[in-house]
Amino acid sequence: MGWDIQTWLQVILAIVQIIVMLALLWYAWETREMRQATQELVRETKQSREMLIAPKLQLSVRDIADKYRYVMANVGNGVADDIAISVKRRRVGDETEETVVPSVNPENNREFSDRFPALYPLKWRTAPELEHSIYDPHYRYLWYFYTQFGRDEYHYKLEGTYRNALGTETSITWVFDSRGTVLGKEQY
Repeated sequence: MGWDIQTWLQVILAIVQIIVMLALLWYAWETREMRQATQELVRETKQSREMLIAPKLQLSVRDIADKYRYVMANVGNGVADDIAISVKRRRVGDETEETVVPSVNPENNREFSDRFPALYPLKWRTAPELEHSIYDPHYRYLWYFYTQFGRDEYHYKLEGTYRNALGTETSITWVFDSRGTVLGKEQY
């Protein structure tokens, strides 16, 4: 074949350019996979961080003589901020709903609050007498209510919202009867 040196150089440069192009494509593909893996790692880290500081509210029922005491507690890992709740009840067989909280106790005109600034996790407390988790500045539990089973049976619905330390809002709904039995939302 009678190629001169300039033709050979052009062929060599074309082969080098093809090799460089293939290397760039391979590099772009590899960095894309690394970027996706990094984004997934960031997502997992964010989820882990949120789980480490996530509050979880739980309603517990205690049978005291002929009454049932409902106490809200934070069994999660973080502080629940800006808690807003409402408790409504409905007599079984009746469609009329009445608000229990927020309300005023007619015996002493004390208003039952429906908003709380913070609810600390149970695991943060060390004193055994501090078993509940909504506190006033004097470390007494601040919110609970009683139901009494008598002539009329009621179904109660507690609804509310709270925020975690990152500002994510969570909704809660608990439905139960006068005896403390948990009901489904459709049973209210």
